[in-house]
Amino acid sequence: MLRALRLVWHYWERVFRLAAKATCHTLWLDSPGRVMVIVLVAAIYGLLVWKFVGKDAAQSEMVSQMLAWLSPLFAFPAVFLWNLVFVPAKVQMESQGKITELSKTLQERTMSRGTALALSEFWRRGMEMLGRDVHPRDEADWVRETQRWERITMEYLANYYTWQEANYFQTVRFRVPHNPIHTQGYNKAAAGLDARLGHLRSVLDANRTDWSTITAEERKRLDRHLAAFEAETFASDGLKALD
Repeated sequence: MLRALRLVWHYWERVFRLAAKATCHTLWLDSPGRVMVIVLVAAIYGLLVWKFVGKDAAQSEMVSQMLAWLSPLFAFPAVFLWNLVFVPAKVQMESQGKITELSKTLQERTMSRGTALALSEFWRRGMEMLGRDVHPRDEADWVRETQRWERITMEYLANYYTWQEANYFQTVRFRVPHNPIHTQGYNKAAAGLDARLGHLRSVLDANRTDWSTITAEERKRLDRHLAAFEAETFASDGLKALD
């Protein structure tokens, strides 16, 4: 609830700010300096009229000229309300344009074959863990194995694909089922593994790169690369590229 209110506040704060900016631009009030110039010129004009025309004759002239010089300030509320009506539509159009541009960029990005093969290997390993028949006494070791798999897969996504997909992979939502055979920790790990495997498969399927077949030479290179990547990730010694 608080987050939603904060988003609404930021949205309308931006709308009011853009409406005020557009109003100032329309009325030639883009900066405080311009406002001071208008007021100063109006004051100087009034003093000159007062001195050379005379007090009695200058009063009506001064009032009319002051009103003319200050008319942009008087018109500000009406112009501001006018802009306030149309600014949300403009903000929506700009946001939609940015979304379309980003979507096009993501669609044009293709995953390299090396990355696809590595991620498909992580997916295969995860499927093996998920399908394994785990005895209750082996639950702790299995949970640690899934946590290690999750970390190395997320690191690979972040380093060789996108941080966005790595974040989705880490924060994917899932429901923990009730399984009386195993503990809550095991059930949670299994549900998380299943959800992350589904997301990883969707990432692979969304790319046009062929990852379904792999040659013997590619398998050797892949095994060496993943072994080095995993060792270096947990040792924090840096990363090596496959291609």
